[in-house]
Amino acid sequence: MKGSDWMNGTQGTILSMTMPSPALKRHFFYHQSLAIYRSHNTVTDRGNAILTSEETSAHTFLSECDFGILVRF
Repeated sequence: MKGSDWMNGTQGTILSMTMPSPALKRHFFYHQSLAIYRSHNTVTDRGNAILTSEETSAHTFLSECDFGILVRF
């Protein structure tokens, strides 16, 4: 969904998973998150329509993955 960040238009989604369910009475869990973002070049002058159009037309995709073991005592 489009956010309110006009500077670089960052928007994206994060998917996360924990196995087994944290509702179970276990001590060790595997957790993983995957994030995918889309942004454009930073808008430097909102008053300059041509420059703003050029900056917002150059898009970039970013991703990150994080995983680990959670321990509950």
